[in-house]
Amino acid sequence: MIELCIPSPRSGLVACITNHANVLLYENNKALCQVDNTKAPFLNRAYHSIAWDDKGQQLFTGNEMNTIDVFMVTSEMLVTHNKSFILDLEDQREEKWVTTLRYQNDMMTCSNNENEVYLVDLKSSAVKRISGASKFAISDIQFVGNRVLFTKLGSVHCYDISADSLTVRTLDVLNEFFIIALPNKDSAILLSDRTSVKVELKRSEILFLSDEVISPVLEKKFTKWNNRFNEYHKYETKLYVRGLAPSPDGFSIAILYDIERISLKYSIPSEQVFRLLIVPLADEWEVSHKASGLAWYQTYNIYDHQRPKNIVNSSTENNFDTSQSFDDYLSSMLQSKEIMQWRLSNFIEDQPSATRIHTLIYSYVSTHLEEITNPLDKAYVIWLSLILGKVPPFELGVVQFKGQFISEQFDFNKHADASAIISESNHEWKRCCVTGLPLISTGAKVCPVSSCRVIDIEKDNLNDYGWLSTTVLKTFGNISIFTGTNMSNV
Repeated sequence: MIELCIPSPRSGLVACITNHANVLLYENNKALCQVDNTKAPFLNRAYHSIAWDDKGQQLFTGNEMNTIDVFMVTSEMLVTHNKSFILDLEDQREEKWVTTLRYQNDMMTCSNNENEVYLVDLKSSAVKRISGASKFAISDIQFVGNRVLFTKLGSVHCYDISADSLTVRTLDVLNEFFIIALPNKDSAILLSDRTSVKVELKRSEILFLSDEVISPVLEKKFTKWNNRFNEYHKYETKLYVRGLAPSPDGFSIAILYDIERISLKYSIPSEQVFRLLIVPLADEWEVSHKASGLAWYQTYNIYDHQRPKNIVNSSTENNFDTSQSFDDYLSSMLQSKEIMQWRLSNFIEDQPSATRIHTLIYSYVSTHLEEITNPLDKAYVIWLSLILGKVPPFELGVVQFKGQFISEQFDFNKHADASAIISESNHEWKRCCVTGLPLISTGAKVCPVSSCRVIDIEKDNLNDYGWLSTTVLKTFGNISIFTGTNMSNV
């Protein structure tokens, strides 16, 4: 049985902990492998907490020997044990389980079942205990800016990493609190079943302020429920917060809650209804690398169709370095703010367009024409030239393109239509929206937003692609050239 799931920053990949303390990796709802250090003793292989780094290349696990294990996860989904961090060399008792792990900017913070809190610097491998054992359980622990914030029953603790100081302040409410870090601020919201409070972290102080982000929304939901299901206030009711999850970019939060009548009558499981509330955490938001594709569009709707504050003029020219490798060129291009914002606009506009990316690819190609010798690469460049209103740099003869059931010959210099091409046998074929090559093969992927199709190069072993078309098809066969969403199999 799965007890905990943590999604990776790499789309579609999820790490899970089972009730037998095993760690499993799933990709697109399919089990990949078990994450385990087979050379370690048994207790070092029983895991109770997991966390990812910000690129999804490292998976951290906490075991029953007060140790953090680091596993490397490659793009080919090969998992290898890299290193281990023993949190307390002097005390390695078997009953010390690492129960919570958090990662931020090459730093790890964690807590164990004795309520000790540690800070691990992954670059220097330094381990520091920032809070000793306690009889009060730690309900949550999070990074907030350059600080570690954690809550215990009746108190909130803040460790300043730069100043190496711990500040503690008591809470009047003896409840378990979730910590919601507010974006781009040294502040957070503490949320429990009974109340919520905003905390601001100022040097060596913890300031309590009224919560104007989460509390008003929950109170409105609670009042609305009572007006409908408890109209005459015959029953006492209570709202329970069951869990929460921040968005990848941290600009919104999903809260799972339910509302119950407090009575002697037993509530059977079929009567339980859990509700999901999604709340914006700031007045404005930004597009960032931490989220992409549909996550941007979701945030755009959560913020009531408000455009991101870091949006730039679409006419701004970005001069990317065309002397680097094509892989690096594509990577720097797709990670630029301009392209991220352009992709968001494709969600908003009725007619998505890939012209901006085609233009940038053509800029690279025009400086590397002597390296393009493959006929299909030349056909791709000719198509780019025609749809961008340029003069094709090549004169290409008739080229044969193969499918599983049919082969056709094409003269790519004759046809300037961006979406279709006519073969020498006078048959019309749809074009791949990335390369402009004909979609003869049944192996294709489709963009869920624009419905445009792309050749699935992993299934096409009949045609001889060159370095240019291979790189483009591998890149945009996984993520949409229009929006950055995951491509779907046909």
